[in-house]
Amino acid sequence: MTNKRDKEQIQRFIKATGFETTRKNVCKLMRAGRVRRHITKKAFNTLSNQGHHHPHFRLVPTNPWTIFTLMMLMAFLLYPCLSVAVQETELETSFDSRILPFFSSQFQFGTLQGAGGVPIHYAKREITEAQAALIIVDGRTEYADKYAELLYDLKDLPWSFYIYDHRGQGRSGRLLNDPQKGHVDSFSNYVNDLKRFIKTIVKRNTQSPLFILAHSMGGTIAALYGMENPGILNGMIFCSPMLRINTMPFPGKIARLLAQGMTALGDGDLYVFGGRPYDPARDFAGNDLTHSAARFKLNKKILEQFPENQLGSPTFQWLTESFKGMAEARENAGKLKTPVLIIQGDADTVVGRKAEKNFCSQLPNCTLVHCAEGRHELLMEKDAIRNTVLERIKQFIKTQSNNTISDSGNKSPNGLPRALPRRP
Repeated sequence: MTNKRDKEQIQRFIKATGFETTRKNVCKLMRAGRVRRHITKKAFNTLSNQGHHHPHFRLVPTNPWTIFTLMMLMAFLLYPCLSVAVQETELETSFDSRILPFFSSQFQFGTLQGAGGVPIHYAKREITEAQAALIIVDGRTEYADKYAELLYDLKDLPWSFYIYDHRGQGRSGRLLNDPQKGHVDSFSNYVNDLKRFIKTIVKRNTQSPLFILAHSMGGTIAALYGMENPGILNGMIFCSPMLRINTMPFPGKIARLLAQGMTALGDGDLYVFGGRPYDPARDFAGNDLTHSAARFKLNKKILEQFPENQLGSPTFQWLTESFKGMAEARENAGKLKTPVLIIQGDADTVVGRKAEKNFCSQLPNCTLVHCAEGRHELLMEKDAIRNTVLERIKQFIKTQSNNTISDSGNKSPNGLPRALPRRP
């Protein structure tokens, strides 16, 4: 406010402050306010002189190229953090209220004719302009529903997802009259099923960089597929790959001879020694798969809700064929040229960790990551371990996807950069 009195201009300032104003502090508050106003004005004038023409304290650039650059920078920094995993404490309620409805409504389900005409159950979720396509190849006894939590945790990433049930388990065709027996006639049938799935379902619908995330037995299957089909995949992630298995109380060589002998005698369809159907009463205490009581309990709940996914111990035939598959993968490791990330748990007593290390050392492009305290099922572990594994997976796929874009596939015949091909 300005008044005129005897040609003298009097200025009155009105200030808003949260401090209680008294006669003792009013002068100090006034001086502080003037200093703040001076600093603000100087900053505003400096920004204006530099070409930032905006109202008071508006720091949003108007140049479209600046905006585009900032958006790309934010996308780069936030890409690995777009999805947030459901915490163990919320898992029991979230599965029924969020996870299962998402999986049931957002995924398409179908059946593929596998090798020998065996029906192979699968699920897929495809998005337009996907930056990557991820195929999940799970382990023995596992099934697509079990990975609903993982798929929910990754749902906000710009990826398409594919998962299927191996023959003889999940909702795929069972191979014996007793559906509880984990059986396979030839390990190569697993590999052929994956090959048909990729060729018929995945490659037909996507041209995005292609990755496999495989667990345990799925690691052996995926490794053999990669060796036989070079150039298809852009990267492979093996969580606790089954390259050797714990056969205690028998040494590995003795266990293999026993399995081969029983199979040769025509008893290959019998349970291995000590084998039995799925036991719903199995207790969390003493399990060798995970530290997470919540995820152990959730798996039992899903199997109770969907009993068609239940599977018991393996047969002698399965064990014989698995020994063959593991040996083939180890002996031909050098043929796998695809970039590989192996994640192993230091507390895994199901598969051989030394075999994983040796396998990785033979590959031309392999990274081995250790998870302290991690047991066999790293994707079903407690949050502290599982979240670290998920971040490793996301970073690997992001890096390899960027490498795919920058490599030879990103140049046109005249040598100029070109965009990635889009799906028709």
